[in-house]
Amino acid sequence: MGQIVFVEVKTRRTLRYGTPQEAVTASKQINLRHAAVQWLSDPEHRMPHNGVRFDVITIVVQGDHPLLHHIEGAF
Repeated sequence: MGQIVFVEVKTRRTLRYGTPQEAVTASKQINLRHAAVQWLSDPEHRMPHNGVRFDVITIVVQGDHPLLHHIEGAF
């Protein structure tokens, strides 16, 4: 039995307005938690698990080279 992982993916072409992970604000985290509860509450999605984790994957595109970063247990 494993964890259920919800993943938020944020992409930026420039860091002018901050890093991708900075876009996952406290209010965004609350919204994601609420969405996860709704998804988990649906009888079709019920499955045995050992907990829930929220990860963030950031992508910064610099030319032809995307830089990916996986933040496990981000919040």
